[in-house]
Amino acid sequence: MDWLQIATKVRSNMKLGQLLQGLKRLQFSGDESLNITDLAYHTSQVKPGSCFVAIRGLQTDGHQWIGEAIAKGATAVMVERDVSVPSRVSKIIVEDTRDCLARLSSILFGEPTKHLRLVGITGTNGKTTTAFILESIWQAAHLKSGLLSTVTYRYAGKELEATRTTPESYDLQKIFKQMVAKGVTDCVMEVTSHAVDLKRIVGCHFDGGIFTNLSQDHLDYHQTMEKYFAAKAKFFRERLVVSEKRSLWAVLNWDDAYGRTLAGGLPAKIWRYSIKDKTDVYLKSLRISWQGLRLEVVSPQGNFTLSSPLIGLFNASNILAAVSAALAMEIPIDQISLGVASFSAVPGRLQKVPNQKGFEVF
Repeated sequence: MDWLQIATKVRSNMKLGQLLQGLKRLQFSGDESLNITDLAYHTSQVKPGSCFVAIRGLQTDGHQWIGEAIAKGATAVMVERDVSVPSRVSKIIVEDTRDCLARLSSILFGEPTKHLRLVGITGTNGKTTTAFILESIWQAAHLKSGLLSTVTYRYAGKELEATRTTPESYDLQKIFKQMVAKGVTDCVMEVTSHAVDLKRIVGCHFDGGIFTNLSQDHLDYHQTMEKYFAAKAKFFRERLVVSEKRSLWAVLNWDDAYGRTLAGGLPAKIWRYSIKDKTDVYLKSLRISWQGLRLEVVSPQGNFTLSSPLIGLFNASNILAAVSAALAMEIPIDQISLGVASFSAVPGRLQKVPNQKGFEVF
């Protein structure tokens, strides 16, 4: 059995009652001693002995596919409303199947985020670049890192196509399990407002979070800026704060009014960063050219200089976000400097195009 098979194997002979322990049920009928082989939220995932969790999507409702899931071998179903099932099938009615899918997935895969240093990044812009910079810093510090982003999922020499920025909760916990099995110690992930709202990160134990900024976007889903911000804020105020990790921290962009709002009453160590004002981590000076950035940084750990091949004022802000997180994790400044200097661009994002005409083309 190779490492991937080992990593994705769930706890064997897990009883339904064990899986549901501590979960608020509205109604239960069936056999708690039933062996559950796996969870499934799509009928294509169902195998004999699975518990099928019917979640409501944006376009379809999993409750419509319960019959197909049972035909494929599901021996238990989790639902939000009463449905008719054969007597041999256990039925659990809960208030929120998305929330329960996330919690059960974490339990089934052995709560893998308790064994990782996990950092979440949220905000409208800059999430991907900040995540890549932090990954580069970890690599400079010789840490075994994992990355979950809009562009790719990668860890331990393995790279997967990013089907969505933040995977569905079951898939997310499965990836974390794979990371732990392969010796990954640190993971940075982009956390979208959709993922927070759809409970995909419930069951994750974060060490820290980064807020980059908030601007008008995704209003087709959230409808108003207030609701959009509320979804972002939930990451810090509802998910980070319930983590079982010690010494929680939050890195906040102090140049953004929403970032300043987030700081209020947050029970975590706050690291403020700014390209304009004197905060915890800020710029003493900045030089921008077509060759990159040169930043004079002031921090609680002292002043230092960074060089980066990235261009643009916005990337200076992204660098400060990643650097602030690295300082919160007590990574030495020389390793931070090497990591920043080593990162050239996110694949497909403002990459320099070599040419013989003497033009700067991106």
